[in-house]
Amino acid sequence: MRLSNGGQNWYLRLREHGRYRTLSLKTPDLTEARRKASLNPPDANPLHSLSIKKALLAFQESRQQLMDAPGDAKSIRLNTFKTYKARIQSLVTFFEQQQVVKKERNLKTVGSLTAADFTAYKSWREKQGLMPTTIKTEISQVNAILTWFHENEYLLKAIKIPLPKVNTDKYRQPNRLLTDVEETLLKDTLKRLSRTGDPQKQQRWRLYGYWVQWLQDTFSRPHECRLLRFTDVREHQIDGKTAVQFYTRPETKTGERLVYAASKVKGNLMRLYESWGMSITSESPLFLLPSGQPPSSSWFNEQWQTLIAECGFKVKPRELTQYSLRHQGINALLVQGVPPTKIADLAGHSLSIQQRIYKKYSLEDDHSVLRDDTQKKSTRKVTLSTDADLPQPWEIDPATGEWFPDQEKVAT
Repeated sequence: MRLSNGGQNWYLRLREHGRYRTLSLKTPDLTEARRKASLNPPDANPLHSLSIKKALLAFQESRQQLMDAPGDAKSIRLNTFKTYKARIQSLVTFFEQQQVVKKERNLKTVGSLTAADFTAYKSWREKQGLMPTTIKTEISQVNAILTWFHENEYLLKAIKIPLPKVNTDKYRQPNRLLTDVEETLLKDTLKRLSRTGDPQKQQRWRLYGYWVQWLQDTFSRPHECRLLRFTDVREHQIDGKTAVQFYTRPETKTGERLVYAASKVKGNLMRLYESWGMSITSESPLFLLPSGQPPSSSWFNEQWQTLIAECGFKVKPRELTQYSLRHQGINALLVQGVPPTKIADLAGHSLSIQQRIYKKYSLEDDHSVLRDDTQKKSTRKVTLSTDADLPQPWEIDPATGEWFPDQEKVAT
């Protein structure tokens, strides 16, 4: 064993069974540290000897308790919990593979973790085909887990993994809009798939057709609508049109917000379920499979990928996604000349995001107040005049309201 100075205090470094363990002596004085190390060594923290897998499961249990807390005490959403759970699984797999690569027999304990143990994590995820932006997000989540380890005394020293530098503009290209031809082809393909002759496939494609229409009508995010119930959506008749109003589910990533738009999808879905012989209550999910179960998020993504392939679109990954339908609806409002503050309120994002994201679309000859006026010069000439050039009030014909010249000036 030996003493080492880490920060302000001295530490006792022990070697047991081929592994190092560090204990804090809680004193910056060297003489006092030697006395404590020889006469009264501190007891080892049993948490330091836990395996990494057990420590990660303890972190998962703490997130589970936060999510299950009642009322206002709930401080974590379901989506965040699932993200942490996926990160725990990836870390367990990573350390198990590292043990095989390094040919280590004994399991690594959480107390012996250092920043060097995570140096291969980035390259390991790159080999699995993950995008650099995704890896950067994962490392941020790993840092959050390591911070919890340090705060709860699983780690003696705080560990922070440096984040990789990523050019987000290179990897996060925004979803583009559908052209008029592509939008028409998308609708025609949905109709064709809804009439394939296979009853089960027809039902699923009819359901997905209403899902696509819902995203475009309400320009909401896909994860905000998947868990909606019939009681969440209220319908109103305004000027002969059907308007819907609903709050997004509070457990979603963006939290609870009010959405209101014009859409007939709810009524169409009720008639669709009645044709399937399903009994619908107010608490039933808005989107239901023929089996009576709500679709998973992966089902919606798989249906979209199949739809894009059936349309024959030659697009890059993430170029056309379900988010494109949201962008399509918002862009339609911009073209109609709706004020950007109103659209930002309807879409659930800030005005700065509105101007940064949706200003990129080339909207030629539109009425959008967010178009780039620097690229389109006005050809209208504005006549400059002085106050002396302006006609006087008595030079206005009271009958027609038109200007007419002074008779004395005409005579001269």
